[in-house]
Amino acid sequence: MTGMLVPWWEDTRRRYDGLVVERLGLRGRLGEVATYALAGGKRIRPLLAEAIGEALAAPSDAVTRVAIAVEYLHTASLLLDDLPAMDRARERRGVEPAHLRFSEADAILAAVTLVARSYAIMLGDREDDMGMRHSMAQRVSSTIVGMAGGQSLELAIDTEARRDDVESIHQRKTAALFALVARLISTATGADDSTMTSFVRFAEAFGAAYQIWDDLQDRGVEGEQRGNLACLVGADPARQMARAHLRGARDALGQLGTPSTLLSLCVEWLSESLEAVA
Repeated sequence: MTGMLVPWWEDTRRRYDGLVVERLGLRGRLGEVATYALAGGKRIRPLLAEAIGEALAAPSDAVTRVAIAVEYLHTASLLLDDLPAMDRARERRGVEPAHLRFSEADAILAAVTLVARSYAIMLGDREDDMGMRHSMAQRVSSTIVGMAGGQSLELAIDTEARRDDVESIHQRKTAALFALVARLISTATGADDSTMTSFVRFAEAFGAAYQIWDDLQDRGVEGEQRGNLACLVGADPARQMARAHLRGARDALGQLGTPSTLLSLCVEWLSESLEAVA
């Protein structure tokens, strides 16, 4: 990893490992299931939130709210994706997925609860004007609907999957959550439309490249073939597509008046990681 990024990355990840559990506010079995599901993540979305927050000089509380809320949405999507009715996952982050460790019902209830907690963390006790609250709620809602549509499209994929379909799935699921981070922090800081557009373009491109990197790592993993772009087009073409997305991310950063050191380092880290994976 790019040297300057290492200490910041590790410190931020450790902090959010604690925060995502502390802010749950859940007891009993439901809290146990949600805590289990949240464990072991890379925290790439909170890391992106912190980097965008740094670039926009956003209040730390606003950044933390967005980071935790989006991490809850991401974890909820994993809980549902892993179910036998979806991807029939046997492993998640090196351990049993929640529906096998507990039960399918527990996993579903935890997913629904995490979505609810996402809204509560972001909007529940905010003192911002109602227009901002309404805008942020709409952005979260439309992202969730898009993610559901992406998963529905993935479930329909068979051996004749098309590249356009897989790219659409990536856009609706992975890239959409990255873009949501950019939209929410931009909204919270009152950024103008042009600035928000640049950050969203960056986040979408970075998210698309990140998903391809993830696909490259999962090529040989059982149960990770459907919707895997690297499996569909091959490793080298997929890597070329990821490089193009990273060029788009750099271009988006270049349109900002003040360059962000952290966001630039994130791009270079992903670029290095992309070349390192077999």
